[in-house]
Amino acid sequence: MKRLIIAIVIGTALYSRLVGVSWGLPYPMHPDERNMAVAVQSLKLSENLNPHFFAYGQLPLYIAYVFIQISNVVLFGKFANTISFESATIALRYISVLSSWASLWIIYRILRDFFSDYIDRKFLPFILIPFIFSPYAIQFAHFGTTESLLTSMYLGILYVSLRIGITKVITTRSVLLLGIIGGLSIGTKISSATFLGLPIVVIVWVLLKTRKKMSDFMMYFAKTLMILSITSMLFSLIASPHMLLSPVDFLSSITYESKIASGAIQVFYTRQFLYSIPIVYQLVYIFPVALGMGVYLLFFGGFFLLSWKDSRFLILRSGFLLYFIPSSLLFVKWTRFEAPVLPIAAIVGILFLCKILFKIHKSKVRFALLVIALLLISIHGFAYLSVYRNVDVRFQASEWMFKNIPEQARVFSEAGNVINIPVPVGAFIQNSPNLSVVNFDFYQVDYDNLLQKDLTRAMQESNYIVVPSRRIMGSVTCSLPNTRNSIGYASKRCSELMRLFPVTNEYYDKLLSGELGYSEIKRFTAYPKIEVFGKTLIEFPDEQYDETWSVFDHPVIRIYKRT
Repeated sequence: MKRLIIAIVIGTALYSRLVGVSWGLPYPMHPDERNMAVAVQSLKLSENLNPHFFAYGQLPLYIAYVFIQISNVVLFGKFANTISFESATIALRYISVLSSWASLWIIYRILRDFFSDYIDRKFLPFILIPFIFSPYAIQFAHFGTTESLLTSMYLGILYVSLRIGITKVITTRSVLLLGIIGGLSIGTKISSATFLGLPIVVIVWVLLKTRKKMSDFMMYFAKTLMILSITSMLFSLIASPHMLLSPVDFLSSITYESKIASGAIQVFYTRQFLYSIPIVYQLVYIFPVALGMGVYLLFFGGFFLLSWKDSRFLILRSGFLLYFIPSSLLFVKWTRFEAPVLPIAAIVGILFLCKILFKIHKSKVRFALLVIALLLISIHGFAYLSVYRNVDVRFQASEWMFKNIPEQARVFSEAGNVINIPVPVGAFIQNSPNLSVVNFDFYQVDYDNLLQKDLTRAMQESNYIVVPSRRIMGSVTCSLPNTRNSIGYASKRCSELMRLFPVTNEYYDKLLSGELGYSEIKRFTAYPKIEVFGKTLIEFPDEQYDETWSVFDHPVIRIYKRT
């Protein structure tokens, strides 16, 4: 029975990360994934594998490149001279899948090795259920980006830090391992240098506990820090050599990305963060939907109510706060920025649940309640699988448009999404109707009189309007439900957005009220849901949360027709 349960858990974990792994292809649905895939395509041995792309490090690009070449040799007996976008994307997604599996294994080891007094070992396979069905883990495993890889690395650092903190023994091997993981993290994304904050804090704490003399403390700390720093630097350069080989391009890219992150440079895709409140924004618009509300509430309880004297929980809290606070204080607050600490939050939440149930002395009752609770808090994540099991919502909308909008009709849509719709899909790949679609630049219309005139003319001439996602409407207006005077933003946000973007706000207000002369005739959603025989039992609408949570893999698409 135990082996059967373990096999079911492993099989479920495999399925949850692999189902629909080719979603959206052959189209580029995620901007970061697209940029990384294009960088993989550009890798050439004759150019020293220079990716000409430095927003991220080279490690995931090189892994994807090697994976593609090995696959090509196995399947076709030769190296690939050219790499297709689809191959690059799938290779990057498999890195995320493998990293997500690695994260599950490290979480299992953390719970087994350090919290056996909270979790009966025979319950461990069941304890993994909410981690398997974590919405964030499922989503990031389906994105060919760096989030899953970085998350597994931070969990690795957390594991080693816990061992050092609990045993109060700092070995050269442990420090070298931390340096290697830290270096590979930096080689994946330069900002992950902050990962090393946790082991440094733990090392200082252990040395203060074990070294009575200040001279001993300083000597051992200097030695340990030197080993950690040199190892990290060495492996970051091994993983991402063009930080050194292409210093001008690297520094230019990092400077630009840093200015965007801090808000020194504001670009169109960061406008949703105008007047957002640091820390509060993440707690309102990211954590509830990324963790699932059940795990999120348990995390809050565990963070404040679990022991403040137990070094294990102090290390978990430190691991969370040392990354969460600096990342939350940035101007940009994308969901992906919180990826490394989401599993830590889940671990704290699950341990708090176990502590609550531990008070029940009858083993069978405790076990039954535990399983029920774990299943309930996993429903959101299980529902999230529907996003990848079903046909991409943009394909659904495109097919409907081809079937229901006459070819001679004029369609008005929005530019700035990763891909414009309609896209040829299904039966329409070869012979798609020639719809006349104008993708209008709303990001500049408030500053350009000519664009404003074009907008007025388009409203007079168009037959249909398509709102392909919430990217514009949710960023510079308060038109979406639950966004007016909402927690997480300054109270002046709506009035300031109307002042800064008057044309855009007027357009959406009139469109949604019907004053513009159009009425909504179709809405396509792909909210996470659980269906039985085609009937939806439960659904989790999540459009009002952080933009990047939904717009890449399940945006809401609205279609309006002139009345």
